[in-house]
Amino acid sequence: MATAILEERWLISTREIARLSESFLRQMDPYAKPNEKKIGANRPKISHLPSDLETRTRQQRQAEKQAVAAERRAIKKAARRNLKRELLDALEESE
Repeated sequence: MATAILEERWLISTREIARLSESFLRQMDPYAKPNEKKIGANRPKISHLPSDLETRTRQQRQAEKQAVAAERRAIKKAARRNLKRELLDALEESE
């Protein structure tokens, strides 16, 4: 009985190992060249401007991007409210 439990645990662990190795192989190609292995968080960051021209930090760029997105959301929200008000006015006039 004890050997059956040990064998069952061993089978589970081999399945777990197989699952983990498959997920690892999906993430990284073992035959990739050294430059091709730089993927995900290890990838080199592309800078389109030289550092002396680009004075903003990453946080500043992110804040600006979020501000633009918030402004666009506000414009869309105002447009939806305006359209809803116009539709309700048109509905009241038709009645």
